[in-house]
Parts: sequence; C-alpha cells; structure tokens
Amino acid sequence: MKDILVSLKPYFYYLIGEGLKKVEVRKNSPKADNWSKNVLAYMSKDEQSFSRIPKEFQDKYRRHWGKIG
Repeated sequence: MKDILVSLKPYFYYLIGEGLKKVEVRKNSPKADNWSKNVLAYMSKDEQSFSRIPKEFQDKYRRHWGKIG
C-alpha cells in the first residue's frame, strides 16, 4: 500500500487545520490502484503565504514548517 504526500502553502494548511477548508482539489490523481487512501500533508516554507495567517495562530502553525503531519 502506498501513501500520498501533499505539499500545502502555509495559509491553506492553516485553513484546513482550523476546519475552515474541507476539500483540497488537485489537478492530478494517483495512478496506482493499490494506494491506501492515506494522505500525508506538510507545510511548505513560504513566508509570504505564512504572513496571511492571523497573528494569534502564527505561533501554533510555525512549528509545522517543513514537517510531515
């Protein structure tokens, strides 16, 4: 079984983490039939996108930079 690894911009990672965004639509889908339907996401280190996160949540999400969670 294979898992999928997805990179997300910090602002979208925040929206998903807070439950404000429910669906992430991607252009490509997995080609393999035997993938486990398990998706791992990590936050890219995009400073401009990170600055869009409200100040009260920035400390909470700063520890997720570049880490799979």
